[in-house]
Amino acid sequence: MIAKILLSAILLTGSFLPIKEIQKKQFVYILRYSDEFKKQIRFGEKEQSVVREHLQYLRELMKEGNCYIAGRTTNFFDSTLFGVIVFDASNLEAAKEIMVNDPMIKNNIMVGELQPFSVVLFKQ
Repeated sequence: MIAKILLSAILLTGSFLPIKEIQKKQFVYILRYSDEFKKQIRFGEKEQSVVREHLQYLRELMKEGNCYIAGRTTNFFDSTLFGVIVFDASNLEAAKEIMVNDPMIKNNIMVGELQPFSVVLFKQ
């Protein structure tokens, strides 16, 4: 009986999420310079092009509604720099796919560490 009442309330108010949305989970990947790149941190034309591709990749994730936040520390030319991307994916395999397709990782400028994540507080 309670289930019928809840279902009726949801259908009447239209406040239900598509199944796709319910199935998404949150993840975070942390980007750090690769050991190879740390040896000689440089940002020539190739690296600048990869950074542009990386930013476009993150913009697309945001546009698709899958990315909550993307940012980095401000010590750009320091080997301790790291970036953080918090995003949605349907499962761990899909999350890995998102991470490994990041141009910074594909071009071995950075390596990623993926973890399940839960956004607890969010400033709007």
